[in-house]
Amino acid sequence: MLRFWLKSDESFEFGDAIRKTILDVGGDHPLRSMVVFDYTAGGLASIYRTWLVGDYQSLTIGEVNEIAAELVKYG
Repeated sequence: MLRFWLKSDESFEFGDAIRKTILDVGGDHPLRSMVVFDYTAGGLASIYRTWLVGDYQSLTIGEVNEIAAELVKYG
């Protein structure tokens, strides 16, 4: 089921379009902003899906975990 969910591009088209629009606005830390948006939009599952498909570019899983832990801890 996880494999199907990760491969289902159609189910993420709408969310990806909104995400791209928001991230195009910019910010000092675009990759961090991407992680925050994914958490807000879909929680931890969204964060790890995005990392698995490679959209966080240079962020390591450790860095993603640190950002996610901050979000969970402080909301």
